[in-house]
Amino acid sequence: MSGAHWAADSFAQRLRTVVYDARSALPSLLDVLAELRQQLEKAPAVGVLFVRVNYPSEAVEHFSWDQIVGIYDGLALTARSLVGVTLRSVDLPADLGLAQEGFAVLLSRPREKGILHKADTQKVAERYAKVVQATFRDMLSPGLAQRISVQVGSGLICRPQPSQSLEDVLAAGLAEAHEEASRLHERYLSDMAHSIASTLASSNLAVNYQVIVDAGNGLAVGFSAHLAPSSESPLAAEEVLIDAARCSGASAAVYRAFHARAIEGAKEDLREDEWLVLPVCVNDVMGNAVLDVAALFDEGQVRGIGPSNLVFMADGVELFAGFPASPAAFKAVAEIGFRLGVSVLVDSLPPLDHLRALGLSVVQLGGRLVESLPSDPDAFELAALLARFCRRHGIRLLGTDCRTAVQFEALRRVGVDLVQGAHVGAPTQSPSRRSVRIG
Repeated sequence: MSGAHWAADSFAQRLRTVVYDARSALPSLLDVLAELRQQLEKAPAVGVLFVRVNYPSEAVEHFSWDQIVGIYDGLALTARSLVGVTLRSVDLPADLGLAQEGFAVLLSRPREKGILHKADTQKVAERYAKVVQATFRDMLSPGLAQRISVQVGSGLICRPQPSQSLEDVLAAGLAEAHEEASRLHERYLSDMAHSIASTLASSNLAVNYQVIVDAGNGLAVGFSAHLAPSSESPLAAEEVLIDAARCSGASAAVYRAFHARAIEGAKEDLREDEWLVLPVCVNDVMGNAVLDVAALFDEGQVRGIGPSNLVFMADGVELFAGFPASPAAFKAVAEIGFRLGVSVLVDSLPPLDHLRALGLSVVQLGGRLVESLPSDPDAFELAALLARFCRRHGIRLLGTDCRTAVQFEALRRVGVDLVQGAHVGAPTQSPSRRSVRIG
């Protein structure tokens, strides 16, 4: 079976599993088939687009259920609103039940000529991609819009042969458009990797430090390192750069440069009893990142502080997704002398016995959980349970992303040991205890 036939067959199987949601703002697969039948009575072929939209994998940490649903609803409404503007009035964005990947657009037959060519649909796809991306920029916050990529692939749906059904030719055309969107996405990732390499090679990769304070007395106990945003290099914002690095396979290079610059900038100012918290990607760079940092100490490049001053902070979901290899490698880091931390989502905690066995110094919670603590009793109770667990096992609980006095008081009532965020202290170019805003 050829690749094209296999792709069409695979795509068709996925379409047969669709349960159409009548609340969708877009027409259903049945509506698409009815429109396609009418179009193919007038022309030997019509075009089809597949609009692929890729979101950051960490969206659940930063956005509520309603916000995430709103993004998808906004995507559907955007597609609908473009009909008759960027596309002709009879063109039909379609809900194929593939909302997690994108949506399809069935193009009307050409008006000016009887035969449609692939080059014609490609031009429409290029124009449509620009319009969708511009719409996202208008609809979403800059941080989120920058982390969403849009690729539009195109294909042709030809009039069925006697041995083919209308569904067969639709699936084949969609598969062609889907494959092209996937190729464009691979090219996007490749371009992103080159941009990351340029960012790392430039002087634009700067590190900021944000103070971490004791929740009880307000005194500084350490600092968390973050990549600083740069107007010269939009990718330099930490979440954007690390998201891009994970997608494009450049995580190792990003973390290697990030950690080296963070340690270089902190080693003169960090006291012997203070921590420097460094994020680390578990799946593919834990070993490299730790060995690179360990080498800095072995070679005498870092003086005044030791491995015990560094806390490698891993994402809990990512850590335990690779069980048992990832937790085993993570725990081995402690044998070198570094401290360990895990960032968790309270509503999706890893097994507590596994968490307990890692020998952690810090458990971190933040994002929308901290935002909801003052008003959501369920979130408060879950966070309080985690605080009791940490206290019982000698683990310090760090609440991050604290932006207001109300959130700070909620974190203290929950029982966190440490707090970080804009309310506590602004980011600075070097570790600064003068940045503390409380106490």
